[in-house]
Amino acid sequence: MGQHEQRSRHRRDPKILGGLLLGLVLLAVGVAGAQQSDADAEPAVPAAPAPSSLTPGQMLEQSRNTLERMQMSADSIRRQLAEAREARDVVKSLCLDDKLSQMDVARRSAGDRVSGLESAVSSGNAERARHEFAVITALQERMEALTAEASQCIGEETGAIGDATLSVTVDAEIAAMEPTIPLDPLVSAPPVLASPTL
Repeated sequence: MGQHEQRSRHRRDPKILGGLLLGLVLLAVGVAGAQQSDADAEPAVPAAPAPSSLTPGQMLEQSRNTLERMQMSADSIRRQLAEAREARDVVKSLCLDDKLSQMDVARRSAGDRVSGLESAVSSGNAERARHEFAVITALQERMEALTAEASQCIGEETGAIGDATLSVTVDAEIAAMEPTIPLDPLVSAPPVLASPTL
């Protein structure tokens, strides 16, 4: 087998692609988690059991529950966004809209993974089921991080400035002067060019 064929086969290998995807998802979750403030974070959710300790059927049941929780989180942020828009709070609306868009992407991806998990369970492919479950777990963690970030979206400061009025007081002690424009403005003559040689 030629070196080019071997490289091409590695690019199409689902295990390698799946591993790379999982690595990227976990990296994104790690970066997002590092940016989140611990002081404002929501209480920690107990860690899910390791995929190896669950049967494929249990993984599927847990993944469906996860998908429902993700939908409820997105619905909650959607309601907050509607309230911010009704209050004409542009800053909070933009922040919540951004988080909601990311949540919708994570939720759709998790839905696709649950479908893949259902297929793996029905075909008895335990390895694929574990892989799909691991990705769903990573997406759930991403969703939790986005929910926490959305709760930190700050709106515009409330308070309005009333009608502004301007009052001008002229000091009577200041002498009244007419502005004068000079009739003979100072004009300077441009320098004369000289030859570089004498």
